[in-house]
Amino acid sequence: MELNLIKEANAYLNYHSNNYITEKISDTKLITIKKTRKGKDSFNTGTLEQLKKDFSYTLDSGWSYNHKINTNPRNGKALEKALNQSTDETQKGSFDPNYYQLVDTTDEMIEAYAKNNNESITTY
Repeated sequence: MELNLIKEANAYLNYHSNNYITEKISDTKLITIKKTRKGKDSFNTGTLEQLKKDFSYTLDSGWSYNHKINTNPRNGKALEKALNQSTDETQKGSFDPNYYQLVDTTDEMIEAYAKNNNESITTY
């Protein structure tokens, strides 16, 4: 009897805590950037601040070649542009340079973001 009560309580808490997390994340503006490297795609999902931190090396490397590259973009489209400019500067002459694209964030990406304690995630 007690075991059933414990299972029911855990199920109740899991259900409501997951709904709370999903509601909390829906208030947060999540951005997903698709990175194409050597024909393979990976998706980085997070807030703008988290993605700027994740891609800071790429942005800073591009900025070291061309000081007009924005290392502090204010939205997803500007981040996409800055990443592609950085790649153009650092991978000049490359046969298959990296390419970045802003894509829609799916429900699966939002759930994975929630399960990762609201830290940016990379999916393949």
